[in-house]
Amino acid sequence: MNLYHMDECRFPLPDNDNWQDCSLNIFRSKNDSSSLIVSRGIIPKERTFEEELDYQWSLLLGQIELLHSEPRLPRTLTQSPGYQAFETNCCFRRGKHTQFQRQLA
Repeated sequence: MNLYHMDECRFPLPDNDNWQDCSLNIFRSKNDSSSLIVSRGIIPKERTFEEELDYQWSLLLGQIELLHSEPRLPRTLTQSPGYQAFETNCCFRRGKHTQFQRQLA
């Protein structure tokens, strides 16, 4: 049996390899309406890192009106050497709400 560890607890997962960590953490600022969302997932073997970013972006584009988008820029992760990272900024409207998003992947 595998144990899943969190800061608050740990609990057993059923004995099979059917489970992937796709956790989502949301941190909200007490001072304004901004939030930081950290999501975790596995890139399918048939896609590269950049193809997965394009795929996830395509899912969002079907739900929003894109107002502005900057190109992805490569970033160095000083705490995780050897990993590829990209950062981008965009502004979009979803329903009545205009949102600004900075994404680091």
